[in-house]
Amino acid sequence: MPSLEFNRFYKSCFGTLFAPPGEKLDIEALQSLRNEEREQAERLILDVIETTEDYEPVEAVGYLNTYAAIEPLKKRLMTNIDIEKPWNRIAAALALFRIERSYTAAILIDILHNADPVKYSWSRETAAMKLSQFGKIRQVIQALLHTLYDKDKTLARTAKVSLWLIFKPNQDIEEILQKIDDEFDKKGSPSNALIKKLVELINSELTYTEGTYSEKIEIDEILM
Repeated sequence: MPSLEFNRFYKSCFGTLFAPPGEKLDIEALQSLRNEEREQAERLILDVIETTEDYEPVEAVGYLNTYAAIEPLKKRLMTNIDIEKPWNRIAAALALFRIERSYTAAILIDILHNADPVKYSWSRETAAMKLSQFGKIRQVIQALLHTLYDKDKTLARTAKVSLWLIFKPNQDIEEILQKIDDEFDKKGSPSNALIKKLVELINSELTYTEGTYSEKIEIDEILM
């Protein structure tokens, strides 16, 4: 007889209950599965991972770190199956990053910059938030800095939170990000002076991170 946790996982991954992508999967139940139930969950997901139209199995396989899913996920990203579902591309890219540390941030950056801002506003916000998981990578940081100028203030604020998550607990960066947030309300967009200061602080932190020197952010590539 399946455990309560397996039933919770199955219902959240394959059930018909409607929920926005990213809010349905019971990650706690999934990660609690052991032995035969974990193997069964992996088999169920692998059976559908390449062709499913649902977000949850694609998301789930990343939390299971299922190496057998690597090639199906890569194939999925090379097809048009998710051309109208950018949230599934986000899930596939993050799953690959979790399983094999693939640099798939470019997929999220593409959605952030190029997805229809009306039709896919939620996907753009999700991409902005999930980019924080890639850490202190120049292309990620630059994309988020650009997004601080976006006309969609909810998206701009999401980018601000993502930058905070990347650089916490740097209090200097946190203070500048809070001032930028205040300017969203007062002026509609951040001043170039604050962005310059933010880039200076970020470059100071990027100079030497985890034993390696990082390429700095060029301020001229950011300012509007």
